[in-house]
Amino acid sequence: MKIEFKGNQRISAYLDHAELTERGFTIGDYAKNVEMINDLVDELLLFAESTQQFSNDLPFKTEVSYVPGEGAFITVTMLQDAPELTESEVFITAVPTKDNLVFHFKDVEDLISCGIRLADTPEIDGQLFLYQDKYYVVLDKSQSIEEQALAEIVSIMEEYAVHADLTVSLLQEYGKSLVDNHLFQRFAVYFAS
Repeated sequence: MKIEFKGNQRISAYLDHAELTERGFTIGDYAKNVEMINDLVDELLLFAESTQQFSNDLPFKTEVSYVPGEGAFITVTMLQDAPELTESEVFITAVPTKDNLVFHFKDVEDLISCGIRLADTPEIDGQLFLYQDKYYVVLDKSQSIEEQALAEIVSIMEEYAVHADLTVSLLQEYGKSLVDNHLFQRFAVYFAS
């Protein structure tokens, strides 16, 4: 773990993926990960108090940024004259890119039904992933497709699935790729009657 002090008000730490795994970090197990992050913050505060003139009597704000496959950045900032904090809040967020839409299907039947309806849409390519026993379809919006056609495809997708706040890189890193390209055309071949 790399630790950096920024004055007597802020501590930054970086843990690579191997260190996180060694400490018990698991993608998808948010309760366990929050507990691990709280332990790390306690460790950082004790280290800062013992080596620097850093008082942990004040309320503090914790920010955690996780980069899949690389590691986590943790920043602890002491708050002067801040209102009393009752609970720590940790937000783990994946920011989707503008070039992709990710949809989550609750079961394989909905996925097949949607795929059959979109089998005649060669305008857009899709990928299929299995992640944490759930099916995810990624639509690549960067392809040259008219807005109206994309809106129709998304409308059909929303009948069977919900938008997911996952990134393609997370699905590629931790999920299992089931279909890399031509998803809807493959549905036409395998499932259409």
